[in-house]
Amino acid sequence: SDGSGLARDDVSTLDAPTVSRSGTLIAYTHPATQLIEAGEVTSVSLVNLEVPLTDPARSAAVAGMPISTPDTQFVHAGLDQPTISGDGRFVAYRSDAASNDAVPGWGIGATPGGPATRQIYVWDRDEIDPFLAVRLVSVRVDGAPTTVGASDPVLSRDGRVVAFTSSDVGLVPAVLPPCGDGCPSQVFRLDRDTDENGIYDEVSRTAMTMVSSVAGSDPVVAGTAPSSQPALSAEGQLVAFITKAANLQLVKASGGGEPDDGDLLVADARQGTLRRLAMTSDGVRPAVAAHSRPQLSDTGRTAAFDTLAGPQLVADGLPGRQVVTITTLPTLALAEADLGSTLVGFTSDEWFVAVINNGTTTFTPSIVTVSDRRFAVNQDASTCALGAPVPPGADCTVRLTFTPNAPGPVTATLTVAEAGFDAVSVSSNVRGAGGEPMLRTNPAGADLGGVVVGQPSAEFLFDVENISLLPTAVSSIDLGGAHPADFAVTSNSCNGKALNPRATCSVGVTFTPVAPGRRTALVKVFTSTGQYTSMVAGGDARYEPVFEVAAGEVEAGGDLGVGGSGFPPNTPVSILFGDGSASSLVTSTNADGAFLLWLPIDPSEGGGQRTIVAQAADGSVSSATIEIIEQPSVSPGLPGFGMGF
Repeated sequence: SDGSGLARDDVSTLDAPTVSRSGTLIAYTHPATQLIEAGEVTSVSLVNLEVPLTDPARSAAVAGMPISTPDTQFVHAGLDQPTISGDGRFVAYRSDAASNDAVPGWGIGATPGGPATRQIYVWDRDEIDPFLAVRLVSVRVDGAPTTVGASDPVLSRDGRVVAFTSSDVGLVPAVLPPCGDGCPSQVFRLDRDTDENGIYDEVSRTAMTMVSSVAGSDPVVAGTAPSSQPALSAEGQLVAFITKAANLQLVKASGGGEPDDGDLLVADARQGTLRRLAMTSDGVRPAVAAHSRPQLSDTGRTAAFDTLAGPQLVADGLPGRQVVTITTLPTLALAEADLGSTLVGFTSDEWFVAVINNGTTTFTPSIVTVSDRRFAVNQDASTCALGAPVPPGADCTVRLTFTPNAPGPVTATLTVAEAGFDAVSVSSNVRGAGGEPMLRTNPAGADLGGVVVGQPSAEFLFDVENISLLPTAVSSIDLGGAHPADFAVTSNSCNGKALNPRATCSVGVTFTPVAPGRRTALVKVFTSTGQYTSMVAGGDARYEPVFEVAAGEVEAGGDLGVGGSGFPPNTPVSILFGDGSASSLVTSTNADGAFLLWLPIDPSEGGGQRTIVAQAADGSVSSATIEIIEQPSVSPGLPGFGMGF
């Protein structure tokens, strides 16, 4: 309705309507009937369902729409592709008008008589200054609007992040494929508040990045074929998109489907990673790249898309185009805590433990519980209890105290959980003991950083202080918690040393992980009379696999010696060509995470440079490049032509 109480009958079916999270604001595209003889020009209206049906204020054109019919040298299409931020404050759209002018006029294009260039704009509904209300998003490095156009805008829940598609090579400095005048489209992400002060679009405090680029490349290496159809998680950290580019993943997905179909990838803007979502059941080979129109849930945990590859993704999947969802749970770590000895009837100092999200999707905790009332959680100061999202690579904290009512040890379970459908939780043990406190560690916790599995970290030193009024001595230091085998006490000036009140000694700890992921342990320091304190040690472990070939070239039909090291031990590893041209060979690593084998090369393999990929089921991957020498073709002989007849 346009506010008259009558239904429109001209809503564009080419653009899906967009709705705010509350469901009260809806934007949609329709012909610009408010203009005289505007032809095919479209406009975007915003409807507020909280306003009565017959109130003219119920529906209005978005800011940035010119009030006059186009009269330039260019062909205009108007405004379309609206999207609303979850909080309803921002509306982004595509426009070939100068929509960010205080009095919008119609824009220009590359060639008179040709189409006007379409840009991406964002309207701030709370901004009353007409010079600031609408912002241009598709801005090149030189400060000028894109010269080739942009499309497909999407907004994060708070409007801070905008993602869109454009083939303009001037938006982000990058290594691009040779493309002349027809470069492939790329997906871009604009962060409008890099200093996180809540004020958007401040000068030098925004950042444009190319999402459809090789992860970790410096300089940025763009995708070699079109990427499009971006979708955002609520906080805008995760960007899903469709791509036909073969250089963004080590293993190429075979193509198929409709012209807009492609491979489905998810980029993590904070972590700098790029992963493929649609995999076959072996977890190594990609499904056929016939996916489109992805959408992400708020947490990025569930991706919905339509695809022709349903039978490869879902057991008993039917042929034909299907809507498929893939759910990826966050990987969470919560270290055990030990608050040490506390005087009976008194409350300990406040400790904190962190929930770390090492996964690829967001965790949104709001419930923190502990199974024993002698432990108390400070709900107001615990960020894990606030319902705030914890995206990949981030953490939240729980603050708690211990009040023993009797001497002796106490153990409880601390749980941090989400609320609602398919809620995820993580738990660990918390401990303490009723007794005379005598020692304190400083710091009480430390992160020893990221380390390759099997390799030692640098030693970390912490102090142990006598906080009592009496002399004491350290009798022993023990390792406990979740992963004590990953840590070792490598230096100890406390051993057998008498500690007067306020005196200190030091202990050194080294992290040598035996498995990947988040690893934690408790370093417990005891006195000869049984009182103790602890220090929480943690670190992140990863595999760093290496894949090597015995020769730089091999003839088709021959065997190639290959080997790997640094993979997970006793684990299947698939070896395949990166272009997906042949079936994979599966081997297993030994107890040291290594393997050696002869890789047969099919006689029909074509010649040229090829990439061979070795990948374990956990995602550990490495590659090597070889040159394949194609077998010469043999033509059948004819009598009298060299065959001896």
